[in-house]
Amino acid sequence: MLMCLCYGVSCKDIKTLVNQGFDSKESVQEQCFAGTGCGCCLEALEKLVESEKNLAKFSNLTTSHASVEQDNSLIQYP
Repeated sequence: MLMCLCYGVSCKDIKTLVNQGFDSKESVQEQCFAGTGCGCCLEALEKLVESEKNLAKFSNLTTSHASVEQDNSLIQYP
C-alpha cells in the first residue's frame, strides 16, 4: 500500500528504512522524501514510524541461553 502518493513510497519502504535504523520521521523523510510533498501523509507516516520502531524493540529480544531437551526414555513404542 502506498503511504506517500507524491513520491510513490510504500508502507513496506518505510518499514524497511526504520529497520535499517532510520527511526524518526525526519530521518525517513531524508531517505525517501515521504511527507515532503503535499503533506497529506505526515500523520500516518509518523504513526507508522513509531509503530515499526516499537516492533523493532521486541524483535531484538533474545531467549534465555538455557535449553530444554525432551526426555524420550519414558516413551514406550508399540
